[in-house]
Amino acid sequence: METMALDTAREAATGLLAGDRQRREGEARVIEALCDLAACYRLDEGELIQELVERTIHLGGEGTPTVSEHLAREVAGLLGCTPQAAGSRVADAINLKYRHPRLFEAVQLFQIDASRALRAANRCHELSAIVTDQVTTRWLRRQAGLGWTAAFNLLDKLIIEADAELAAKRERKAREDRGVWLWGLFEGVLNLTGKVDVLDGRFLDARLTELAELLKGQFPGLDLQQRRAKALGLLANPALALALMEQAAQCELPIPTGPVAPGEPPGGNCGSPPPEEQSIPVGADDRAVAPGASAEARDGEAGSGTDAGSQPEDHWCWPETGWPTAPEPPDQEPPEDEPLHPPPDDEGYFPTNDYLPRWLPPACPTCRRTDQPSGAGTSVPIDKLRPTLGIAVHLHTDSLGNLTGPARIDKADHITTRLLAELIGEGHGINVKVHPVIDLPNLDPSDRYTPSPVLRRAVNLIFDAEPFPYSNRPSAGLDLDHTIAYQQGRPCQTRVGNLAPLSRGAHRAKTAGFWRLEQPEPGQLFWTSPLGYRYAVTPFGTLRL
Repeated sequence: METMALDTAREAATGLLAGDRQRREGEARVIEALCDLAACYRLDEGELIQELVERTIHLGGEGTPTVSEHLAREVAGLLGCTPQAAGSRVADAINLKYRHPRLFEAVQLFQIDASRALRAANRCHELSAIVTDQVTTRWLRRQAGLGWTAAFNLLDKLIIEADAELAAKRERKAREDRGVWLWGLFEGVLNLTGKVDVLDGRFLDARLTELAELLKGQFPGLDLQQRRAKALGLLANPALALALMEQAAQCELPIPTGPVAPGEPPGGNCGSPPPEEQSIPVGADDRAVAPGASAEARDGEAGSGTDAGSQPEDHWCWPETGWPTAPEPPDQEPPEDEPLHPPPDDEGYFPTNDYLPRWLPPACPTCRRTDQPSGAGTSVPIDKLRPTLGIAVHLHTDSLGNLTGPARIDKADHITTRLLAELIGEGHGINVKVHPVIDLPNLDPSDRYTPSPVLRRAVNLIFDAEPFPYSNRPSAGLDLDHTIAYQQGRPCQTRVGNLAPLSRGAHRAKTAGFWRLEQPEPGQLFWTSPLGYRYAVTPFGTLRL
């Protein structure tokens, strides 16, 4: 490396180290400030009724102090995160300080990265206060030379050694935490995460790969992983997935095309059954053709040896409609003196399948299937097996009816109208219904305290999420709160522009007067925190003023 380039690289490396130290200093100061704020944040209760008096709650583990119930909302505004995330950060900080004093001191001295220390403290949250400090003190001395994964594998080992019973309890709890979550629309796709039992996960993995192979013909342009994603969506339609697997497992039924030489199977994938395994198929009129008998056409016209209505000798007439369903065979063997089937009638036909012995279930001689393949005897197309699900998609058009802007999907987010058209095109039976939009500005106000269903829907259309600073809670299901408190007897108070969907915590903070709220126009809210910070909240997000 040239001298000038080497000097430049060294200068950049020095700047990197300086920036990293500043980051560590900043993270250490944030943790310390969160602990100080948790200790002193108390609100003036004034003349509040008992139901609205500020409560103190435990956010941290054993040995940590209680904090104000409204602290997380104040921190959320300051750090620009959701109240839930703010509560977690406060809990992590006070856990580190009060349950892991040596680890907290190491963070303040920049001996360990704050993120690693917080993760370790969280990992030990179920240990007693004395044991947890002992574990992390031992771990602190040995983790410095280890990478992230190796360091926490070591910590898990120390936790098990310190409390084996707790380790077993955590494994049981992990199974109780099983679930599947859909979240985070990003560029037209959603994230899916979950926790499942080990065997269930392995079976699901194998089934997705199996269905992905079956979908290769339908989606030739997709690779295996993309088809596995499609397969997971297909499993949401069990009837459709089952029909697809049945079709793949069912061998193709042969269609007679002419004379068959002795000893050769008829056309198709199913050959003639061996004599000892011959089963009795049922024809279109529910009568089976006996070997050696000349079958007549259904319309009564006799056919020659190569006609469709006539079969050559030693040829079975397999029905195109699939194998008939038969009862389960009994455990005992048939009596030796009883024939395998009743004798044919004078025209060479066997009786209908209803009279066949129970131990002779019709079966495909090649794949041995005795069930009726999907589609046999049914008029329901596979595409119609999709379950019914209502998903609202919001579109905007110009004065000429042309689509403008993106499409918004309820409980997801925005996607392009091009992708929407592609997804509907792949839907195979998706029914699209167009409903007129609610004219928000012209909704009539109500004199009642409780909003009407139409008014509630209108407010939820304005606010996808709770309009509290940085909150991301879906508005559906939240209480609609009057921005200006409802007063009995005054008309037109329940209207768009005086309603907002709020969670119970935000509603308590506002009603108690700790947080103050204004809504100068529909969809625009201004919040003032107990410490005097102001925030503007609109459907487009939060802005600190």
